Amino acid sequence: MVRASDVLLAPSRWQEAFSLALAEAAAGGIPAVATRVGAIPEVVLDGETGLLAPLGDRNAFINAAIRLMSDPSFSKCLGHNGQRRAEVVFSLDRMISQTLEEYRRLLAGGAKAKILEHVAQRVT
Repeated sequence: MVRASDVLLAPSRWQEAFSLALAEAAAGGIPAVATRVGAIPEVVLDGETGLLAPLGDRNAFINAAIRLMSDPSFSKCLGHNGQRRAEVVFSLDRMISQTLEEYRRLLAGGAKAKILEHVAQRVT
């Protein structure tokens, strides 16, 4: 469905830890209009990979959507930027690398003992 779209509209009203739909749209070169809430601004960079509207500002959201749909050149530019960014920031290799690095950091910081103690309590 996203691949057949020219623009992805994501009028989220609640805090989101991560929007997979927005990341998938970016990977497919589809620019997005989204609300500035939760972690969405980490996925959609306003004016670079899509457009963000303040939470609750319907007019700003509608105007952003109209802008992308009425300016194919601008929309295509944002989509291209989003695709390039997704290839770097949201790649599987990078996600695996960052996850492993976080585990290493936690284990080096003494979390290993706490984890083992927690597991031991659950097992016994």
